[in-house]
Amino acid sequence: MQKGFRAGVGIVWLICIPLAVLYFFRGDLLIRFFMSEPTQGAMHTGIQFLRILSPFYFVISAKLVANMIVAAGADRVLTMDLHAAQIQGFFDIPLDHLLGNPTFVDYYLAKFPETEYNHDDFVVVSPDVGSVGRARAFAAKVHMGLAIVDKRRQKANQCEVMNVIGDVEGKECILFDDMVDTAGSLCNAAKAIVEVGGAKKVYACASHGVLSGPALERLAASSIEELALLDTIPPLPAKRSSPSPASST
Repeated sequence: MQKGFRAGVGIVWLICIPLAVLYFFRGDLLIRFFMSEPTQGAMHTGIQFLRILSPFYFVISAKLVANMIVAAGADRVLTMDLHAAQIQGFFDIPLDHLLGNPTFVDYYLAKFPETEYNHDDFVVVSPDVGSVGRARAFAAKVHMGLAIVDKRRQKANQCEVMNVIGDVEGKECILFDDMVDTAGSLCNAAKAIVEVGGAKKVYACASHGVLSGPALERLAASSIEELALLDTIPPLPAKRSSPSPASST
């Protein structure tokens, strides 16, 4: 077995075989993956964990991928911070959904202990309306306030920040999200809470660090002091050693 990589704040996953990340695969390549000899062999020779990152997190396509995983021979699924919790209902086999929230709670309470920092001066910020639920749960556990960045998405992977809901002026903010892809949304949210809201400092964390395209350059040029990631996606060597805010903390 091989230990999973660590990136930022991480938990160690034990996997039997490191398989390709499927984030940018087209539908036909996804089908080939599930029907390939290595995948079929893995499913039928006692492999315990199969790491898959799929972009199909919307209703119809998510159900399709769930069916394909079952058809490939899986009898149990382990997921980590699904983009939409409703996806759990798409599977006809047992599913265990893990959350990265406790790991981030431990990390930030150790980084900013209440014995040394006044948590009234900190605010957890949801980068969009869709992430409010997870940000609220995190804020309650670290005893910090909550704010929301209201944005209007123009097209995929790009957005225009419109407003900041909540008081972040003079506060240290923690942006809390589930995934960082090209980092456009995250960096725009950070810019908004600093320039519009008047935040003092901005930290960020997310469960899944895809970090595709110009993500590292955007993060390096942003106002984000630090980006903490779980190790659900093994980073490339260049990304692990990057001096940007996405490097290990």
